[in-house]
Amino acid sequence: MKTNNIHFRTIDLVILSALLFLLAIPVILFFEILNTNQVLNNSWLVSITFISLLVISIFIIVHDISKRPFSLNLMHMLFIFSFLGLAPFIQYITGSLPFNNFDLITDKDILLVNILIIIWVIFYFVGYYTKSLHFLRGNLFHKFLNRPVGYKNLKLAFFISIIALLYLYKLGTFLKWTRASYESIIFSYNTSKALIIAIFIRGIPIITLGGYLLMLDRIKRKKQIGVLIVIILILLNIFFNNPLAAPRYWTSAISIGFIMILLEKKIKTGAFLTLCIIIGLLIVAPLIDIGRYNLSNIDAVRAIKFTNPTNFLKSANFDAYANIIHTMHYIQENGETWGRQLLGSVFFFIPRTIWSNKPVGSGHIVAKYFNFPNFNVSSPLQAEALINFGIIGLPIFAMIFGRILRNVDDCYKNRMNQLRINPNSLAFIDVIYPFWLGFVFFISRGDLMSSFAYMVGFTLAGFPLIIGGKKN
Repeated sequence: MKTNNIHFRTIDLVILSALLFLLAIPVILFFEILNTNQVLNNSWLVSITFISLLVISIFIIVHDISKRPFSLNLMHMLFIFSFLGLAPFIQYITGSLPFNNFDLITDKDILLVNILIIIWVIFYFVGYYTKSLHFLRGNLFHKFLNRPVGYKNLKLAFFISIIALLYLYKLGTFLKWTRASYESIIFSYNTSKALIIAIFIRGIPIITLGGYLLMLDRIKRKKQIGVLIVIILILLNIFFNNPLAAPRYWTSAISIGFIMILLEKKIKTGAFLTLCIIIGLLIVAPLIDIGRYNLSNIDAVRAIKFTNPTNFLKSANFDAYANIIHTMHYIQENGETWGRQLLGSVFFFIPRTIWSNKPVGSGHIVAKYFNFPNFNVSSPLQAEALINFGIIGLPIFAMIFGRILRNVDDCYKNRMNQLRINPNSLAFIDVIYPFWLGFVFFISRGDLMSSFAYMVGFTLAGFPLIIGGKKN
């Protein structure tokens, strides 16, 4: 046991070193710009706030890494570190903040937003770690997540998965392995139907596969049949429902989910997940970006090329930070919506035929107002808080979001403790929680309306696993 503890502490030190190395990148660039007299942005005060945010994020990340193999809290803090700390710091000192030519960003704006993000982290920390906060306990939610998944449920889910995969085949998704080629089929239908196909129907065979993988590990009965079903689901998903043929948030959520399911018992700290996120953001994400273009599978493979990670961090893919500032400018000129955007996110399922003036995504509103070339931009939770209730909404949003994540993380922790008593059992949270890791990262980036709707839709796709389930 001592050897294992030393081993995992060593891994944590490696991850800490990697995070500090990433922190060093913008600092080195900052001094390089000063030394070469190519001064773009060099406010010491702004840089200090960036470094303070990064250091606080690293502290919380390393604290979480040392406690458990993965958590929703870790995913949110990794988002803060990468999208609201590291990337914008590099963008700032190199003068490459996204959409700056459409809505001018000043040092004063950046200083204010850095302070607001630090306030977010503080109140999020309070909401997540303060045990005396009893609101949003979520007992009913815990009961839902702990619904047992029996063998009959798995068979039902497999049957429905086959129907879903055959439906996707009928649509023409066979061997469609890039996002553009797949979406050219799905989004030829109206928006509502397209989203049902893209999230709910595609999610059913994915979650079912996750359930069977966990069943094989925990339940010894009928294992040969389970192995055969897993092979069938893997092959059919590759051919008709390939996770690569989707937006990167989907690919990431599905990939992270399966990795955590397969390695659940082999990893003891969050170092492995942190390393996966770092590699995914800096290396994998730029490579699969080619999926945006409608190329054949062979041409897409040929077009893959390595991208300088620093250049990728400066691209519009990391527009979350800049869009907080753009949102701040928007409410300065137009005022807050006083919860209207939040209502649109909560009641996303109401069709526009019934709710004619239903809000669109917050990112879309801001991008359209400033005439950005692309209206499909991010709107992180900090921007959602601002556009709904102004600065006063920021600490409230942070505390509530922190408390929600803590409740779900605690529910999963308690479930893992129950497995020590009854290792041959399976519950809904065992299956859905690993996939939620990626979705929480997506919600952190936003916008809230689309990310929340997608997460709920994907969760509903897992309902065949718990319909009528009473015994494990």
